[in-house]
Amino acid sequence: MPIVDLGLLRSDRPLGKLVRTPLRLIPKNLVVPILQGPLRGRRWVVGSSVHGCWLGWYERPKQLEFAAALRPGAVVYDIGANVGFYTLLSSILVGSQGRVYAFEPVPRNAALLRRHVVLNDLKNVDVLELAVGERAARAMFDDTLGDSQGRLHDGGRLPVAVVALDALEAAGVLRPPDVMKIDVEGAEAAVLKGARRLLATCRPTVFLATHGPAQHQECLTILCGLGFHVLALGGGPPDKTDELVATRP
Repeated sequence: MPIVDLGLLRSDRPLGKLVRTPLRLIPKNLVVPILQGPLRGRRWVVGSSVHGCWLGWYERPKQLEFAAALRPGAVVYDIGANVGFYTLLSSILVGSQGRVYAFEPVPRNAALLRRHVVLNDLKNVDVLELAVGERAARAMFDDTLGDSQGRLHDGGRLPVAVVALDALEAAGVLRPPDVMKIDVEGAEAAVLKGARRLLATCRPTVFLATHGPAQHQECLTILCGLGFHVLALGGGPPDKTDELVATRP
């Protein structure tokens, strides 16, 4: 089979637009198998997210590097789980002795996340319909920017509960993490601040998407201050990317 340059399939490229034209005709509620990648054969709701999820090319470099960090029995925190692509990937790879905690505050996304859990008969996933931050609170969430770009914002219209990871783990709600994936559209530094004890004591591998230069620098300061070695996804210096991987010996 010839190798396709996945960059050519981006939605803003001619080939990407051509490929997507017939995809618009597929019913959004149709359940299909994921076609390739580590999740090949698993079941997915077509209209839950971008077509790249079930076609298998969604965030391909990230999903492969993330998958390589998972081991049977590991505990994963998926923070900003959306409809569950990385939750599903984590669940399959950590196995029955592992655990996945999927945090998603938006009701529409959380419902689809739970549907993917049921469709794939995942027994090791806990879905928590919560936002994550520095401390427990009630906050407003802006869900008007699209299903994958919602964020905590004072001007938002959706009230949500916010929790801190340190407090949840100390209360026995969570097992200590081995891997954390954080993609929260601008609240990432707050997530790290609310997990300082876990980061310091458990030393999980952290996959972190940053949003904006200020958040990026603040996250680097927090992680490096805790002794983490931070690189760009795929390697290289962390200063010119918004996808980071942090590890601590």
